[in-house]
Amino acid sequence: MSEDILINFTPQETRVALIQQGV
Repeated sequence: MSEDILINFTPQETRVALIQQGV
């Protein structure tokens, strides 16, 4: 996975999305 891309967007939103997906 590319954390750089995720962090590039929004750390909080990305984390919430990942948590919701169950990653």
